[in-house]
Amino acid sequence: MTKRTRPGKKKVLIIEDDLDVSNILTVLLEGLEAQVFTAADGHAGVAATLKEKPDLILVDLHLPGMNGLEVIRTLRATPGLGSLPIIVITGNSTVEYIRETARLGATDFLVKANVLSGAGLQRIQKYLQPKVRASKKIGPSR
Repeated sequence: MTKRTRPGKKKVLIIEDDLDVSNILTVLLEGLEAQVFTAADGHAGVAATLKEKPDLILVDLHLPGMNGLEVIRTLRATPGLGSLPIIVITGNSTVEYIRETARLGATDFLVKANVLSGAGLQRIQKYLQPKVRASKKIGPSR
C-alpha cells in the first residue's frame, strides 16, 4: 500500500493494479485536496480500508487475487462500511457490469477513460464534499 499523507483532508483509497492509472488518479485526486492511499490488488485494498478508514474508495473491477466485485461484496458485508462510498472505475462499461456492481452496493460507476481525462472528476468530487451522502445512482460516466 502506498500512502501520501495530507492531514485534515478527505481520505481516498484507490484499488488499482495498473501503476500508471493509479499514479494519474492520485495526481487528479490530490488536485481535489484529497489524502490518497493506493492498493494494487483486492486483498490489499480490503486491508487498507480496514486500517485507513477512507472516506471514499475507487476500485477497478479487474484486480489480481480478489477482483473488484469481490472487494465490493466483502466491504458491504463488513459492519460499519455499508454506507462508505465505493466508485467503480473500469474500462468495462457493459450493462452486466453496471447492474452487478449496483446489485452489490457500489455507489457509482465511471468509465476509466473519462476519469483519466478529467471528465469524470466532478462526479468523484461530490463524494469528497462535506455532508454528502452516498446515493444509489449508478450509470456510466459521459
